[in-house]
Amino acid sequence: ALAGHVGLGVIAGNLLASGALVVILFVSVVAVIGTILLPLRGVTRNRSVPLIAVGSAYFSLIGMGFMLAEIGLLQYFSVYLGHPIYSLSVCLFSLILATGLGSLASDRFAIASPRAMVIWGLLVATYILGLQGWLTDVFHATTGRELSVRIAVSLGIVLPLGFLLGFAFPTGMKLVEAVDPEPTPWFWGINGATGVLASVLAVMLSMTFGIRVTLFAAGLCYLCLIPAALSLIRMGSRKMAASP
Repeated sequence: ALAGHVGLGVIAGNLLASGALVVILFVSVVAVIGTILLPLRGVTRNRSVPLIAVGSAYFSLIGMGFMLAEIGLLQYFSVYLGHPIYSLSVCLFSLILATGLGSLASDRFAIASPRAMVIWGLLVATYILGLQGWLTDVFHATTGRELSVRIAVSLGIVLPLGFLLGFAFPTGMKLVEAVDPEPTPWFWGINGATGVLASVLAVMLSMTFGIRVTLFAAGLCYLCLIPAALSLIRMGSRKMAASP
């Protein structure tokens, strides 16, 4: 009888959490539309429809992909480091720091050619998708070690990924500006909007299908980023060729 009551309590708790997430997602959608998309829709008027479509896809994918990867990693490392506070302070800080360094490095090591874009996209997607294969083994081998060792392991996993992810946004901005700089505020908004929504969707995905699916979705986003980026590169090349 006690086990039955506990089981019902767990089910009721899960339903309550799921309902709260649905409400949060609805509120987020309304807030995103009202505060980001509607105010910025004017900058897309009389602009190239292919640019708006492909650029929106590009910045949606990096907004979704980054947040899915971030939430998935935070959930993994919360267990590994022993407390969500450690995961937030170590993983979130290192991911944001490395992303900033990657963005800074993108000025010096620009991803300007189709070949470089394909290599970068495959590298990011492979890293994220590959985590599924070896992250659990690393955790099992080091979980019994002291906290300082586990923090060092966490940094060794997160920092390279964050550095690679940092190239995505500034590279996308350069690509769309090479075609038309006017709608860039729209792309900023799209990136922020999808990032907000993805933070809720990532939790819902993890609760429903597991953290592995969340990271798989993140890797898939960066894999799909490649054709969008190549299309933007072609648009920029055509405009440059048409310029007198």
